[in-house]
Amino acid sequence: MTALSERPAPITARQRADLTIALTAWAVPLLLTTAVAPATSRPAQLALMLAGALTVTLMLRREDRTVRGQTLAATLCACTVEALAVPVLHLWTFWRDAWPLWLPFHHAQLYLTTVVIARSLPGVLRHPVLTPCAVLWCGAATVWRVLAGERGDLISVFGVAALLSLRRHPVLGPRLPTIVVVCGLTDAAGVAAGTWTYQPHDITGLLTLGNPPAAVAGGFCITYYASLLLAPRLLNIWQRLGGGPPVRKPAA
Repeated sequence: MTALSERPAPITARQRADLTIALTAWAVPLLLTTAVAPATSRPAQLALMLAGALTVTLMLRREDRTVRGQTLAATLCACTVEALAVPVLHLWTFWRDAWPLWLPFHHAQLYLTTVVIARSLPGVLRHPVLTPCAVLWCGAATVWRVLAGERGDLISVFGVAALLSLRRHPVLGPRLPTIVVVCGLTDAAGVAAGTWTYQPHDITGLLTLGNPPAAVAGGFCITYYASLLLAPRLLNIWQRLGGGPPVRKPAA
């Protein structure tokens, strides 16, 4: 861990290039979440899907098979959550109840962006103050929403618990501040544009939700944690199909 008195190591040319690509490509999911409301025709949806697919493909070309496996796992996990949360649990809805065609690429892009930013700025993001500040920010917003918000936000209590549980994880811990910023802002942009809307409560009426939840980053962390467990199994399946050497330990 970087001490308070230490200066972060200088960014290499490769890290600078990856960071530039990631920040530029982050505009794609922001575009997807804000442009879908006025762009409901099938050609527009297909164009947005192709834009997301192209961006993800270009970014994956710079990654090794471990990150590619993690990205596939994160996309599968996130889409599974969407499939359960929307029609079953009624946690949120999409604009005009239409599932965006670009949704899988949106989740892949978000995961890749958090990975690349955290990898490109290790000296900064491993600073001992950043992760506690990120958790504190989500926790304070959750307390305010629960106690003073009009609709409550009990689901964010679980989000904060996830952030606290994973803050020392060897892989997700250093990425946590990035996840809070990247995923939180993207989710808020989607809500502001009307691309998706969180329901006041779940199907039981007991679990209240903010719009968006204050600790939505905790949900992304849980999804990414599950993807780290799933990725080695996907890579081993690929190996058995002749795609490369086996993975004998969890991808990290």
